[in-house]
Amino acid sequence: MLTLTDTLTALTGVSPQITQQQPIASVVIDSRQAEAGSLFVALPGENVDGHNFAQAAFDAGAIVAIVDKAVNVDCAIIEAASPQFPANWKKPVCIKVENSLLALQKLAACWRRQFSPQVIGITGSVGKTSTKELAHSVLAQKYKT
Repeated sequence: MLTLTDTLTALTGVSPQITQQQPIASVVIDSRQAEAGSLFVALPGENVDGHNFAQAAFDAGAIVAIVDKAVNVDCAIIEAASPQFPANWKKPVCIKVENSLLALQKLAACWRRQFSPQVIGITGSVGKTSTKELAHSVLAQKYKT
């Protein structure tokens, strides 16, 4: 389970004292996939900038957004470089980082460290996709993939 404290600790290096911990339900990069309790990561794209959709993500129920530039949203803003945690937590929360893609990678690493999953690699020049799909089909019979 990932919480706001986990997220802030991973991105700021400081663990805030939060009395009410709401688990983060999902992490999304598309505001249309945001749901109650989700974390939205605003990524700039070639044609569309995810920062323009932070409000849509919050409207859909997201409780946290990771941004790397200013957004026009009514939220508590925490600067990852010099975190000042508000006394009264106001939701939603925007965590401003230097690079939102790198922040997403840090968050993924934090999540993965909580587990000891078996990891396999499929390499070679021919048949990787077929082998991956076959492995997925077999493993999905018993495990969540």
